[in-house]
Amino acid sequence: MALIPPARLPPLPLAAKRFFQWELGDITSWLILAAACLVGIEMLLFTAWVGDDAYISFRTVDNFINGYGLRWNVNERVQAYTNPLWMMLHIPFYYVWRKVFFLTLILSFACTLASVAIVVRTFPKSPATTAFCLVVPLIFSRPWVDFAVSGLENPLSYLLFACFGWVFFHADDKRRWFWLSIVTALALLNRLDTALIYFPPLVWLAWQERKTLPLRQIMLGFLPLVAWFAFSLFYYGFLWPNTAYAKLDTGIAVIDYWQQGWQYVYDLAVFHKPTCALLLAGIVLGTWCSRYAGTAKNALLFSLTLGIAAYGLYIVAVGGDFMSGRFFSLPVFIAVWMLYAFAPCSMPLAYGIGIVLALCALQLGNKTPYVWHNAGIADERLYYLDGSLIGKRDFAWHTHTRVPWVMVGHTWKNNPSAAPKVLSNVGMQAFFAGPALAGVDRFGLTDPLLARLPVKDPYDWRIGHFPRNIPEGYLHAIETGSTESMDKTLAKYYEKLHFITSGPLWSWERMETIVAFNLGVYDGWKDAYLKQSLHSLPLRDEK
Repeated sequence: MALIPPARLPPLPLAAKRFFQWELGDITSWLILAAACLVGIEMLLFTAWVGDDAYISFRTVDNFINGYGLRWNVNERVQAYTNPLWMMLHIPFYYVWRKVFFLTLILSFACTLASVAIVVRTFPKSPATTAFCLVVPLIFSRPWVDFAVSGLENPLSYLLFACFGWVFFHADDKRRWFWLSIVTALALLNRLDTALIYFPPLVWLAWQERKTLPLRQIMLGFLPLVAWFAFSLFYYGFLWPNTAYAKLDTGIAVIDYWQQGWQYVYDLAVFHKPTCALLLAGIVLGTWCSRYAGTAKNALLFSLTLGIAAYGLYIVAVGGDFMSGRFFSLPVFIAVWMLYAFAPCSMPLAYGIGIVLALCALQLGNKTPYVWHNAGIADERLYYLDGSLIGKRDFAWHTHTRVPWVMVGHTWKNNPSAAPKVLSNVGMQAFFAGPALAGVDRFGLTDPLLARLPVKDPYDWRIGHFPRNIPEGYLHAIETGSTESMDKTLAKYYEKLHFITSGPLWSWERMETIVAFNLGVYDGWKDAYLKQSLHSLPLRDEK
């Protein structure tokens, strides 16, 4: 016998209408949110990893704690990291607890959870809406998950943007510009290229309030960033990190960077389809909001769309990255933030099911994950599966015994030598070798001279890894301080650079050299050396 008599069954269209309008009860809604959060937390824990690049910053932290200053090599002041705020966040905790592997995973996990919690506080929605429009989309975005707990600065970028959004909508109007400025300054201090994302909304808001713009609050808010630039110029001798010179001043044609950048976008489209869909959905929503930019929320979303577009073009222009999806992890977090901001306060069950099914279909459409493909782009988390992943059954990961670079580093630490060592992996090897190691990075990331020399072969390189020729006599100069064995013109250039990075910190002569070097006064010596060695570079038709 039917529970409901046939005469009382509603017509099919009416039943469908009721289904699509059916909203969950409070208990069921909370259960769905709890289940989504548990799945998300489990994914973050069992995909947590720490790659080699993170240890570049950790070596600087270790040297600072040991009294050598913010240096990668203890004998020279070189900014070998691009994430000053993330690096400095580790210093007080590392002083107390030297297990940097565990420490960075805990900090990453805390920043990621805090970022999601702040987004929820920014836009109060029902638990079901939070589950289907915030937690579930983030879970399906592999770039967001892979770099949420990775030892890199991405989770702090998530947290700072979440704070930016909360301040925009909830801070007191009298102090809002101060808090917006200070959060933006900290975000740029964490990663400078995110300025392309933050500046469009700030410019729009400044234009709206141009007659009453509190310039004093803005200047006070940006003091941390200004102070860092001043410190960097004084301490390191340059405004930009050494990695900027190593990756952009390579002698490689601009068109080659752009081609590699489009390969990075193609990698995202092939292996991370849910992330692509979320990014496109956020951009479409922000573009649609441009028609109704009169409200603060619509204008913010449209300006963020411009920021994401500008940041995307920047990613392509610099050739992307060798870590699959890394540069898109923050944009997809912002896109999900935008979608959640405009989600209904109460989510009907049918819409939530539709979101999950659509993301599942896109996930199934991904190609099989890879470790490394021919464009030089790698799934870094898979690459470090054996040595750095929490989710190993035997839990032997914390000793790093399976990572050859760590074993080499321990060997060097137990058998110290004054002779410099040429490295291709400047993270784990150098960190575990300790401060006594004098490392020479053949890719120039941590070496001030090699970073300013062109790539060894402009047609044979991997993005993020641009090998340089080691100049004759350079290793001898590092070990003994004598440049007699080097080319005379290059030796003059190196002596000025070495004086900046290793000379007396408070010397007035050093200050004058810093100014002259940044103005290009000594570039003629480098150009003369490169002109002499130009014949050694292969032509394209020789490949």
